[in-house]
Amino acid sequence: MKSKILFFIMINCVVYGQAPLNFLNWGDALMGNLDYVGAVEAYENYLQENPGDITGYLKLATVHGRMGEVTQQQFYLQMASSVNPFSDLYIDPAFRAKHLAKKKFEYLTTDDRSVFRKPLVTSQAYQQYFNEIVKQHTEDDKLEKIIYNLSQNNLMEASLQLEAVESNDGIDGIVEDLKGLVALKSGLYQEAIGYFTKAINKMPDFPMAYHNRAICYKLFNQVENAERDLKRAIDLNKNISIFYFTLGKLNEIDQQYENAYTAYNNSLTVNEEYYEALANYSLLLKGLGDYGKSRMILEEVIALEPDKPENLFLEANLNFTFGEFTQAIDNYSRFLSFYPDDPDALYNRGISRILMRQNMWGCADIEESLRFQSDEERARLFGCFCAQLSSIPGQ
Repeated sequence: MKSKILFFIMINCVVYGQAPLNFLNWGDALMGNLDYVGAVEAYENYLQENPGDITGYLKLATVHGRMGEVTQQQFYLQMASSVNPFSDLYIDPAFRAKHLAKKKFEYLTTDDRSVFRKPLVTSQAYQQYFNEIVKQHTEDDKLEKIIYNLSQNNLMEASLQLEAVESNDGIDGIVEDLKGLVALKSGLYQEAIGYFTKAINKMPDFPMAYHNRAICYKLFNQVENAERDLKRAIDLNKNISIFYFTLGKLNEIDQQYENAYTAYNNSLTVNEEYYEALANYSLLLKGLGDYGKSRMILEEVIALEPDKPENLFLEANLNFTFGEFTQAIDNYSRFLSFYPDDPDALYNRGISRILMRQNMWGCADIEESLRFQSDEERARLFGCFCAQLSSIPGQ
């Protein structure tokens, strides 16, 4: 038997199809009845008929493990990896978490399907400052309407309203800041930095301008400048949760995951129902291997906005990580009913289907995801599981 297996060590990826499952099912039944010797024989017979199906190797690894035969168990695990380098998707939650497509809340993106978009400005973030600083000014109602329009991406209306605001030493810095937000949301990042700098010059203690300029620096990958502005914003006002959220995003970009953990935690200390911070915090915890706490926090996220489509994707990813593939497929499908062309959801549903031995459907999902968004690692996984079914040129 081993002589036949060793032939496949030289093969980088071997595709398995929908082969007869009699020996596989029989082996499962025998293992369920604790007849491990019989199960080994059934799985070996299955491999003789289906030498390219990594399921047989993984089943043999499992039964040898239960028999206490560690050497044999490791041998078959290595064989599975030799036949298909993605074989650990079947058995390792950490490996699944590493290879599934993820989404986090971001401020701006050139591809709406790649991440969850977060508003650059919310009325709540400015409201506290208005209440404390500018409530004595007659223009604050106008400013609040402008901020609302900015949060709704009504940029033209916000620009017209800004032109109608009367100049006043107490709010000129805020007006420059809001002009910067219009430029930032229009993709004019350098122009936005100019407006935010003017706002800071006119109102050196206005924390939102520092925060917003930090976002521009982040988009230009000027991490040190962004971090400096964020720390200044927090020094000026430690009670605005969005500052810590943005710092957490910056720390993640710089791969300072422990600092990101602290920043998201601080954001939630200020506002324990901060939806986007909770969601990103949950994903960060999962990336750090704390799956239990990640799942607990995700349940809080879903409870905050149960009808939000993004929750379906987040919950499906946790289902996938924990090996709950049927639930994952259902949640990805429900998410795709809102966003049918989302490549990440298609890819993840495809892997889930393959792990449920729904190879044709799974490969079709991954193939479609690659049509929408090319990705070298995803294409490699597609080749390992689906090469014989592929219709993509070059795959």
